[in-house]
Parts: sequence; C-alpha cells; structure tokens
Amino acid sequence: MRFQDLEYSTPTPLLASSTGRDVAQFFQIDSQYSICPVVDSRGTLVGCIPRIAFLKQLSAPYGRALYERKPATSFIDAKQNIVSINTRVQAFLSHLDFGASEVLRDGLALVDGDQTYLGILSGLRLLGELHRLNNQMVSALRREISDRKAAEAHVRKLADTDALTGTLNRRAFDHALETLTRTSTQFACAYIDLDGFKPLNDQYGHAIGDEMLSTIGKRLQALDKDIIVSRVGGDEFVLALRDCPAERFAKLCQRAMTSIRHPKLTAVGSVVVSASIGWSVFPDDTRNVRELIAKADHAMLDIKAKGGGVQRTASNAEQSTLQRTGTLG
Repeated sequence: MRFQDLEYSTPTPLLASSTGRDVAQFFQIDSQYSICPVVDSRGTLVGCIPRIAFLKQLSAPYGRALYERKPATSFIDAKQNIVSINTRVQAFLSHLDFGASEVLRDGLALVDGDQTYLGILSGLRLLGELHRLNNQMVSALRREISDRKAAEAHVRKLADTDALTGTLNRRAFDHALETLTRTSTQFACAYIDLDGFKPLNDQYGHAIGDEMLSTIGKRLQALDKDIIVSRVGGDEFVLALRDCPAERFAKLCQRAMTSIRHPKLTAVGSVVVSASIGWSVFPDDTRNVRELIAKADHAMLDIKAKGGGVQRTASNAEQSTLQRTGTLG
C-alpha cells in the first residue's frame, strides 16, 4: 500500500510570502491540523510549520508582537515532515525513528514526484495505519510460527512413521512403550504375524501385498482411539494399549483377528489373510519392556505352530523352559 491509497485532507496551503499572522489564522480556522503547509507560487511545497512549535513561540514573552510579522518560511521545521505520495507506507514506517520523530504527532505533508503539494495525512491516521500494519505483522508471525510447528511436527511424524502403513516404526514404538512404563500402571502388548501373506505376495506381486499391509495397518489403528500400532517387520505388527485389563485386551486381540481376516477387495479380486497373535500384560507378566514383547512373540510363535489364533504368553514357570533368543530391538 502506498500513501496515495490512504485517506488524506487537502487544506489550502499558505504561500511563502505569508506572515506569522497568516499561520496563526490557519491554525485557528483549521484546528484539526497539526502542520501548516507552505508553498511557493508554483504550488511546490516549501516546508511545513508544526502547530505546537509555532504556538510555543507565540506564547513566549512578546512572542505575538515579535512573530506576527515574520515571514511564514521562518517558522518552517527543518525536520521536513514531507513524503512522496508514491512511497510505500510500510517501507516508510519501517525506517521511521520513533524515538526522535514527531511524525506520529504532527502528521505528514504529501507531495507528488515534482514536489507539488497534494494534502496532509494526520498523525492519528498514520498511527492507525501503523497499528494495522503491526497487526498484520503479528498475524503473519503467528502464521509463520504455526506453519513452522506444523512442518516440524510433520518431520517428526515422518521420522517416527512406517511409510507404507502409517503406523509407528520400531524405534518410535520402543520409545512409546518406555513412556507407558512411566505413565501407566498397566498396559498390554500384542505381537502379530500375518498368516498366508507370503503366498499372496508371491502370487499377486508386491503392489497387492503392500496394499494389504496398508489396509491392515489402518484396521489395527481403528481398534481403539488410544491404541499404539507399529509395523516391525515385513508382515509383523505389534500393538500396545494403556490401562487395559487382560480380559479387555483378550477381546481386543480377537477383534484384531476378525479385522485382519476381513476380505480386501483389490484389482485382482478379493484377497484374505489370517494371523497369529500372542500377547502379554505389564506388569502382570513382566516389568521389563523387552521381555514383555519377547513373551508376546513367544506366545505368537507357539499359537502359529498350532495353526494360528490368539494366545496369551505362557506363565513364568512355563516361560523359564522356553529357549528363544530373537527379541524385538
């Protein structure tokens, strides 16, 4: 926005040949103005006379008698509150020295490219424009901060997310479980291995396989609003849910199985996979996160060997007889 776009007044200026008496009459007649513009015979702006500075001189001892006959040009302020009407308002305000300037008090005289007088912009109008620009800058800054936070959140999400399924990756899931051990008195964890996925992938190709994995990831995430889901291998997922008693989590695992087995319509027709699910509960089965996942993994392998299904981890006595070394992480 330029000064020509703002609303300004056009009081008749004084000629350079005017006297102090004429200046006094200008301010008396047009009391709304804080500066009196002075022009030469061609209409070129010679300068401006600030009301406050002029009245101070008149109020001094013998001021009226001394100054009424002085030429108007002798009262012109050397600071020259003058600006081209083509100047950008924001650029002008950004270079304004508010500590030393009286522009916001007195206002500005506007001229064209030939310095021809055009009118006066009041200090109040200028202050209003400054306030508007400040609000714009504050709003822009807030948007920038919001956009930056959103971008940072997006980067963090990409770093923590499995690109194919949108679930957490292994590192982020491990961190989530560690957080649960500090913030939740009880939570349950399930280890899921898809049954029949490799033949499906081999028969129909990776595109169909990837589509199936993505669908299953979404189905698992839809089981509960607080559920934590991660894809930790090619066709392996893990789940965790805070404040979830064993009985409730057992039912959730059955729902997960039903959801996984639901047919998926693809470009090659309807495809179906099943799963083996092992699960364990913190702190009932163990207070160690790695051991918790390992126990769920053992239970999954055990039920998988029996043809698939859902099974909780073996008891501590039974677990001590198992010899499995592969753990998550």
